[in-house]
Amino acid sequence: MSADEFLQIVLALPEVRQKEHTNWTGFNVAGKGFGYLSEDGETAMLKATLVEQAAMVGENPEAFARSYTSEQYGWVEVRLGAVPRDELEEVITEAWYLTAPQRLTDAYDLPA
Repeated sequence: MSADEFLQIVLALPEVRQKEHTNWTGFNVAGKGFGYLSEDGETAMLKATLVEQAAMVGENPEAFARSYTSEQYGWVEVRLGAVPRDELEEVITEAWYLTAPQRLTDAYDLPA
């Protein structure tokens, strides 16, 4: 998975905004962040539930690492080169879904 593919998936989600920072690019929906891409395009940080964070890291520690936690969310560091596109698409979409307002999530079908 490349940084370009990551961007293609993220920016296809409804009402996503991109903001450039010094060492990373942030992504938000309705003013709330759900993901970040490193400047080198090798890693991303994505919002997840604590249960999902533990499952991803436990199942594939070469691709996923724990980052910080914030309330009921556990952010996951993703090594883009170690994750298949379909799996990354699911993780990105779930991060968006956890963050987007209900008016958007009600109108959007999560991939099966």
